[in-house]
Amino acid sequence: MSAAAGPDPEEDSSEEGTSASIDARHGSGTQIGSGNVQKNIYYLAADPRLAGAGTPEPPTRVASFSSVIRDRYGQELAEAGLPVPDSWDETTLGDLRRAHLANAKHGRDAAADLLEALCLAVGAVPVLGQIGGSDISITKLRHLYRRHVGRLPDWVSREEMLVLAASATVAERRRVATDPGHSPEPLIALARFLLGIAGHSKAATNDPVALDDASLGSLADFLTGPLMQQREDAARYLAEEVGRRFWALVELIAEDGAERTRPTRIVLDLISERGEVHTRPVACDPALGASTPEECVRRALRDVVSMLPDGEVLIDLCLPRQWLDSGMEHWEVVEVGGRQESMSRHYSPRLRWAMHRHDKNLRARLEKRCRAVDWSAEPEAIPTAVTGDPAALAGWLDSRNHDEARHPPYFAAIAPSGAGHDPLRELLWEGYGFAVWLPAPAAEPACAEAARVAADIRALERRDDLPQTLAAGLRALKPVIIWSDPEGREGFPLPASRGGGTKRGGAE
Repeated sequence: MSAAAGPDPEEDSSEEGTSASIDARHGSGTQIGSGNVQKNIYYLAADPRLAGAGTPEPPTRVASFSSVIRDRYGQELAEAGLPVPDSWDETTLGDLRRAHLANAKHGRDAAADLLEALCLAVGAVPVLGQIGGSDISITKLRHLYRRHVGRLPDWVSREEMLVLAASATVAERRRVATDPGHSPEPLIALARFLLGIAGHSKAATNDPVALDDASLGSLADFLTGPLMQQREDAARYLAEEVGRRFWALVELIAEDGAERTRPTRIVLDLISERGEVHTRPVACDPALGASTPEECVRRALRDVVSMLPDGEVLIDLCLPRQWLDSGMEHWEVVEVGGRQESMSRHYSPRLRWAMHRHDKNLRARLEKRCRAVDWSAEPEAIPTAVTGDPAALAGWLDSRNHDEARHPPYFAAIAPSGAGHDPLRELLWEGYGFAVWLPAPAAEPACAEAARVAADIRALERRDDLPQTLAAGLRALKPVIIWSDPEGREGFPLPASRGGGTKRGGAE
């Protein structure tokens, strides 16, 4: 077995150092519990001197971390008074862990937790490569980690994600040992993460992913051997919790003008986790008796929703400007037991401005602005004195139009009540793709509240979590939440423009 490759250009960490305890790494009280408690797991390399007579067998390749892990965690071992080994393989780490635990004065300290996590994770390094983990981008691995372990990790290497998953396992086991009322998960966090990776790697096939697949033999052996997991639990998790996930980009094709003109069609781009795109158009047919453009779109949207696959599907509505505030994300177009329910109840819909996708110049402007977002900054409320005055808005935008400008995660503002002025269009036109737009009756305190919603969300998670958090926190205000992320959504890549789509003036 071979160790996983070293970090690729995506893998540079944004954190300085690591915390000294497992709880600090993974958040206190946020971990999913685990059964199958086994506190002392040791990894022993096969000794070639014990092989029988006859043809010599090749020496066993011992699983080992790259220098990335030594550089990342060596200082913690040194601060604990432990020797920092040159070779970070499973034999050396196992010996170091046993020696540390044998020293009674240490007890179960942070160093013991770290060594346990390292010993758990090092055996997974070759498995990661064998199940396709080395071919998955860091962005996608981070989202797989979040789904199966429970928290978005920092921008770290593949190997460190294994260590973090093992750290979560240690935290889960501690909770099982200290909380008699806790109901643990059947599988430990590291096992769930590896199964999630395997399921993603196999997602391109049409056949169900199963643990008895020959290509997953090393994973099955590792789970049931060193990790001591039940094969039935792993097989069930792979079948039930690692189902295919999709992103549906639903685009309304209509003139991007001053009114909600009748659209010609809806185009569904269904994107799999591996990035394959399947496109289906649905006509907005006025001949079916729809009396308004809204009713025409509603009927077509029901057809689109009926085409979505079973399982987890996320929806982004890619709309012309005058449809962004139609409330489409709340329309009852999902059939459940013969009744229609809201899209927002089932698919976590988000809004995008169509021209950010299809106009190359506006798309480039959006990408530039997005690179300048400071996700740790506080969101900013735009005063109504600015949004209500075209000249003031132009000056406000111009003051931020320089290369060194950094922008908050989003802007919040109140739509002006007067006609003939559309500050949201101007904001979008200048490349600001993250905005919370409140209807005109809202007062300034509501706008300030819309800017405060992000305060309790980690900067690392804001890009993914803010739209849902804003929608929940501002439900009574019914805001328009626009999230034109040029990179896609939660690890799904944004499909390239089809070369048509909505254009200003109605051209396609």
